[in-house]
Amino acid sequence: MDFLEGYIICPNKAKMDILEKLNQDNNFFNYSFMTLEDLKRRLTFKVKQNAVLKLSDHYNIKPEIADAYINALLMLNGSYDSKKGLFLKEIYDFLLNSNLIETDIIFINSIKNHNFTFVGYDDSLELKYVISLLTDAKVDVIYPFATLNLLHLSCHYFPIIEDEVAYVFRQIIKLIQKGINLNDIKICNLDSDYNFVIKKYLEAYKIPLELPQNKEIESTNIYHDFINHIKDGKKYQEIVELLKSNDNTILNKLIEVINAYKLYDNDPKDDLKYWPYLAKKISFDSSKYDNTIELIGMDELDFNKNKYVFLLNFNLDACKVIKDERFILDEEAQALGLDTTKSINEWTKAKLCASLNQNPNITITYSSMHSFKANNPSPLIDELNIEKIKHNDYEVGYNKVIDDLYMAKKLDDYIKYNEKNEILFKYYYDGLGYNSYDNKYKGLNKEVFHNKIRKPFTLSYTDIHNYFQCPFKYYCQKILRIDTFTPTLDAMLGSFAHAILEDFENENDSFDFEVSSKLRFEDEKNKALEERLYEFSAKDIFYFNKMKEHIKLVIEEIKAHKNHTSLNNTLCEKKMDVSLYDGNLIFKGFIDKLWYSSDKSYVAIIDYKTGKDKESLDNLIYGENLQLPVYIYLLKNDSEFKHANLVGFYLQKINIVLPKKGDGSLEEQIQKNLRLEGYTHPDYVDYIDDNRGEYLKNYKENKDTSVSKSSKIFNDKDVEDLFELVSKKVDETYNGIMNANFDITAKRIDGVNISCEYCPFVDCCYKTDKDIVELKGKKWKEEDENANE
Repeated sequence: MDFLEGYIICPNKAKMDILEKLNQDNNFFNYSFMTLEDLKRRLTFKVKQNAVLKLSDHYNIKPEIADAYINALLMLNGSYDSKKGLFLKEIYDFLLNSNLIETDIIFINSIKNHNFTFVGYDDSLELKYVISLLTDAKVDVIYPFATLNLLHLSCHYFPIIEDEVAYVFRQIIKLIQKGINLNDIKICNLDSDYNFVIKKYLEAYKIPLELPQNKEIESTNIYHDFINHIKDGKKYQEIVELLKSNDNTILNKLIEVINAYKLYDNDPKDDLKYWPYLAKKISFDSSKYDNTIELIGMDELDFNKNKYVFLLNFNLDACKVIKDERFILDEEAQALGLDTTKSINEWTKAKLCASLNQNPNITITYSSMHSFKANNPSPLIDELNIEKIKHNDYEVGYNKVIDDLYMAKKLDDYIKYNEKNEILFKYYYDGLGYNSYDNKYKGLNKEVFHNKIRKPFTLSYTDIHNYFQCPFKYYCQKILRIDTFTPTLDAMLGSFAHAILEDFENENDSFDFEVSSKLRFEDEKNKALEERLYEFSAKDIFYFNKMKEHIKLVIEEIKAHKNHTSLNNTLCEKKMDVSLYDGNLIFKGFIDKLWYSSDKSYVAIIDYKTGKDKESLDNLIYGENLQLPVYIYLLKNDSEFKHANLVGFYLQKINIVLPKKGDGSLEEQIQKNLRLEGYTHPDYVDYIDDNRGEYLKNYKENKDTSVSKSSKIFNDKDVEDLFELVSKKVDETYNGIMNANFDITAKRIDGVNISCEYCPFVDCCYKTDKDIVELKGKKWKEEDENANE
């Protein structure tokens, strides 16, 4: 080795390269390794890890912003001579006074008479600043700059990403056949466009490759349980004991964070606002294996000069450009003695050019189409006079699986678009298995399935609805749990409106609209921030204010309706659980609102809606439109209301009304929209509306007080029938799930596909027309003896 004994300041990848060479030469030298950032911290100061939370509280800012301020502070090279510099100095003073700054005096005193060699860093102002600190400490500094030897480089051009990857793997196979060790083969510069294709080729060629771990702790069950325990008021020590298991990998990461940020003595509820930020800071080390191809970044080319490197995706972004968007902009950076983005971009480009010209075994490739989007080559191809080699022909014979897939694609093009391909006609054979994929659900081992599911098993209206629409949809959502639900603005507005109306009904005379609306808005805002790190935009706030104005009118209309009903008692969000099958099944549900008489002998069901739901009871036998009947089922199973007379079951539309010309004033249109939509027992109509139809959309009387034929009414027998129908659907759903029946059976009713239009799993099932069940629509109360068979 050419390095003097002492400290070697280099990136971690360079350290591994140096150690590997030392091991090969069987030499021993007294080296201490350190990165430039680590050295800078030890020569100046270090900020304690929990400082970000203290700063967040002090300035009342998000931890992410506090983290950005600290990173900007650490960038400084000893000067604060600008507006932002002075602000950062203020932060430094606060941290210093809070005992959150550490200095390493022992290190500074101990480095005299030691050599410092810098390897793998650009000639930046930061480097010069650190070297000046060492010079002041009377330390010898060495920085070996390599001489650039220009090589003859070439770039292989391909029309599509698939052809590019196919070429790379063919070259890798050739290297393996020559006896090259997999540890000496590197793949560089992959982005997400390549993931699917690379995985396909790895599987086909059975070549091991170290892929990065994309594990996010927020998606794990342990993290969700951890947060729920915090919400339940448990202490950290208590939570750790509850979460201990055979595999404590994730729990240990959470414990490390608690210790690093000194949270152990805190009330966990006070830290709840920090955990979305802290969770993002948790990383998992990728497993390292011997005899494996490694993925590397562009900044690691310099440390792989003697390796066989395949540099893919040599496009416009190959030489990454940093924009002037940092906290400290270029104008202030110059005054503070910091490197400007222009300087950084120039080094990056120069370093890449040098790295390309230092490896005689580098293979550069590029493809012009990535996932239906055009891709432009790097301008460095022309600047460095890199030879362009265009490839258009596919090479057959390296891997049968890949060849078959290629042939199937070309056969698709020929059958669909009459695009002829010479290779297809030359090599196509009957064993291809074209168009033979079977998308059918293949079943589960029932014993394993039953052991995995939680007991007691739970069902809800949504579960039944999804199962009857398509059992495979339920399977994807509740068994595989591959659905990633992200609340829309409409959903958040609906939740906001529901909460205010619940406060209104529960608090009665003590209800304060402004207090409630402000509190519920903050609830939705905090929930979005904590669960999804989503901050409300100006557009979101505008619509929340619109909904607030509208709900105020809704409340006035409900007050007016209360003057015309004798159901003067209210229950909101009534939780009703039904235990079935000896406690093995719990059917769960909530009813938005019950209006009932003082003796609980009469009751009406009201379900708030902000969407386009209809009060229809058509197609109940197919599991459609079951929500209102499910409420009847829950009510008739409830000890409080099982014997009550059902006055009606309704939807109440509380969505924002857009005024229509010619339909009266906005107030009249809101009153019309808020009328209860649903079904009324004609014998009990006075209980819900003593004006017999003023507040009911679907109830009208003729001049002789008889009920109009257009009214939606029911009788006591209908209630019994709906109860029995829902009971049967609950049984069918439960038994179907317990028997692991999750076939792809989408439904088409009267020519309309009700299962697939909004299904988030259409990319999983590959349904065909054979999977769709054709059904004839059934109106409620139609006589059909075979309908329930």
